[in-house]
This record gives sequence, structure tokens and C-alpha cells, in this order.
Amino acid sequence: MKKIIVILLAIMIMPMAAWAIEGVAPTAPTGFIATNITQTSLDLSWQENPIEDEVTNYNIYKDGVFLTSKTSTSYTVSNLESDTQYQFYVTAENPYGEGPASTIVTVTTASPFSPPTNLRATNIGATSINITWDGSATSYQIYAGQNASYQSVGVSDTTNYAITDLQPEQIYDIYVTALYDGGESEPSNILSVTLGATPVPASVEGIVGASFPYIKMLVPFLIMSFAIGATFLVIENIPTILGRRRY
Repeated sequence: MKKIIVILLAIMIMPMAAWAIEGVAPTAPTGFIATNITQTSLDLSWQENPIEDEVTNYNIYKDGVFLTSKTSTSYTVSNLESDTQYQFYVTAENPYGEGPASTIVTVTTASPFSPPTNLRATNIGATSINITWDGSATSYQIYAGQNASYQSVGVSDTTNYAITDLQPEQIYDIYVTALYDGGESEPSNILSVTLGATPVPASVEGIVGASFPYIKMLVPFLIMSFAIGATFLVIENIPTILGRRRY
């Protein structure tokens, strides 16, 4: 009977001892995210596993298929198709095996006709508007108009543009599209801008009014100067005046 008990205990203890000797696979990576998503690439990153997991590498999977193995906690996936949905996850591996998968991240790459975003005004004058926006295209078409009637006002190969020759004190609606080899994108957000008034030139009345305090200060000096001049004129002509009276 004792031998049977010993054998049973040995059977129970041996798997536990083997598990303790062999160790365990690492836990699932956390904080798995995708960023910087473009038409053909994206960046994957995640948190480093605890040191006790003894991780030797991380395995990255795309749509359930092994993609690559990395020792760091980030990876740039390239050669993707535009406007296409992908699923990614990552696992950690150590000498005892591969651990469970992280959360699955579902990503759709950018469309080749993605519209510009975040259209905004940077400077508003009486007859002009400076605008800027976000986008990754190589050129853009700018539209402006009033009362839902738009017309193209220019093309830019940068993400900013100055619209000129507008009417003061008017409301203009503006949007931008991205130009691609395959066509034109949908419009950006519509930006409504009210222009300022044209500065009024100074009038003659305004100039005189502004100068009046100074003219008022000069009046006494002008009167005194006139009086002195008249006095000298009279003195200078006294002989002439007296000579005429003798005759």
C-alpha cells in the first residue's frame, strides 16, 4: 500500500517539477497601437514586457500571418495597399515558448484621394486672406466664393496660400481639394471668413481738426508778430505822412 501511495505522489509531483524547471512563456504585450498611418505604411508600437518574462524577441503578425520578429518594441510596416484594412497583433517569446497575443489592432490605410484637413485662416485683411491646412498631397486646388457659389482661385504645391483681390467687409467661404494623378479629392472643411473694412484716408477736416490745438497755441504769437510788423511800418512811414500834411 505504501508503495502505491509513493508512486501516486511521484506521478503528481513530476509534472509540477518539470514545469518549475522548464519555466513559462511570457505574458501578452500591452499598449499595442498603430500610428503614422499613410497610404502604404504605418508604425506599430507596444510596451516592453516585465523583466521576469525574460523576453528574447517579439513576433508581429499581419492578418493572422507571421510578419517579422523584433527585439525592440516598435516596427514600421511598409509595402501596404492604400485604402485597405489590415489587422495586426504582437506576441512575446522567451526560451520557454511564445506567449499569448496582444489585443488586435485594426487599421485602414489612407486613401490616395484623402482630402485636406484642418483648413484655417492665418491672416485676414481688408482684401486678402492667408490660409493653411494639413495634407500629404503634392498639390492643391483652392476654391472661394459666396452664397454657395464657388470658383477656383489658384493652385498651391504647399499647404498654404494667399487669396487676394477680394472685396472688403464681405463674407467668403473657402475650401481646398488635393490633386492626385488619379483625380481630385473630396473638399476639405469649409472655412467662412469675414473681411475687414478698408482704412479711410484722413480728410482735410480731420487734419484741420487734429491741428487746431496747435493753431490755437500759435494765435498769440501771430497777433504779436502782426502788431510789431504794423508798428514798424507806421514808424517807417511817419516822415512821409508828415511831409504830405505840410502841403
